[in-house]
Amino acid sequence: MRKLNLVIVLIALASLVAASSLQAETHSFKLTREAQLNGTTLKAGTYKLELNGSGEAVLYRNGDRVAQARAEVKPNSNGTAGSVVTGANGELQEIRFKHKVVVFVR
Repeated sequence: MRKLNLVIVLIALASLVAASSLQAETHSFKLTREAQLNGTTLKAGTYKLELNGSGEAVLYRNGDRVAQARAEVKPNSNGTAGSVVTGANGELQEIRFKHKVVVFVR
């Protein structure tokens, strides 16, 4: 009986570890001016970026989902953190964090 309980506990722990690795990765960033993402206008302010691991980035503002786009995550090789890159038309192109760059794919 004790061995069965131990096996059940170990399976439960393994499940928790696996589930935690599937959770989305989140980062906060600030827009200092209006930008566009997939046709959505993003006003200046603080946003939360959620990377779900399937090539999608979701942006939230004040807890509300405001935009979604395909994104690639690359290492930040130049160390420039906290910057947001937009194109001439105001389209959000990338967000640079300390160790990674999120590049929005068109």
